[in-house]
Amino acid sequence: MAARERLAEVKRAKPRRSKRRAEFRALDRQGEQVIGRCRLRLAAVYGSRHNAHWKAAGFTNESTMVPEDFAARLKVLSGLAGYFQKQPQLESQDMGTTAVICGDMLERLVAGRKAVTDSETKLRQVVVAKRAALQVVRTALREAIKILGGLLTGDDARWLAFGLKPPKAGAAEPRAVESVTLTPLGGGSMEVSWPAALHAEVYLVQARLMGSSEFKVVKTVRAREVELGGWPAGQIVEVRIVATNALGEAVPSPVMALWLT
Repeated sequence: MAARERLAEVKRAKPRRSKRRAEFRALDRQGEQVIGRCRLRLAAVYGSRHNAHWKAAGFTNESTMVPEDFAARLKVLSGLAGYFQKQPQLESQDMGTTAVICGDMLERLVAGRKAVTDSETKLRQVVVAKRAALQVVRTALREAIKILGGLLTGDDARWLAFGLKPPKAGAAEPRAVESVTLTPLGGGSMEVSWPAALHAEVYLVQARLMGSSEFKVVKTVRAREVELGGWPAGQIVEVRIVATNALGEAVPSPVMALWLT
């Protein structure tokens, strides 16, 4: 029951994270528009070339353009709010360039970014809880199989009735993993999951940065999901899974790529 609850929590957390991200992207576009209107207002008074007035209004790095970096946009909005508060004669309700508008936009963006971070943290927590719950199930299942091995013969039909492979079913080379799912967790991390491959005993999780020549084994697991991290945000990581058993390795799964945030 605990494992099912944890799986349900993950399913609920993923769309919430996606919703918060979409809301934040829309807010960020609004923030760029507010800065853009303020830029036009200041240009009408001080000209479009960077000078002391632009710097006082929060535009640094000798530029009067809307910054491309989010943190820099927050600084500009903060600077504009303070500047218009000190220079109320420059405010324009018609243009939407006032201290109140800039300050409100700043607060909404900070809250939106926090909502995204909180949703990513929550997703990471429920993924970890899900993994722990599934591990409990797997441990219990292995113990049950061990007990059944002492009670049932290898050709007993009850193995199949229990949904288990009879211990004397015969060895076979592993089949390939057919698909891979990558779920971003934020902070340069992702969850990797895949369906079971026939005859697989162990899975090799291989990854590389896009553009690199070779895949490297980053995890060796018996489970069918794992968390990977340690990459800087903004990188595109490619992942594939190789099923293995005592007879060898299957061909690799299809390669999936994810841009990390």
